[in-house]
Amino acid sequence: MSTDAQGERLSLVKTAKTTKTTPAAGNAGRRGARRRLGPGRPIPYGRALGPLLLLAVWSAGSAAGLIDTRNLSAPGRW
Repeated sequence: MSTDAQGERLSLVKTAKTTKTTPAAGNAGRRGARRRLGPGRPIPYGRALGPLLLLAVWSAGSAAGLIDTRNLSAPGRW
């Protein structure tokens, strides 16, 4: 390896000198206020909402004649 006049090793790649910097003035008071990714707050009675919506669409579709009764009869009719 070759060295320069001060005795430091020479390199083909220059590296940045590390210095300690201070945070920007606007971010000085913030600490860890990041939002995590996720599903968010749970919907009240969310587990019952899916089946109730399915029944509502099924009933409305049967009443409107969009669902053939030979394939799928209206809910509540046996």
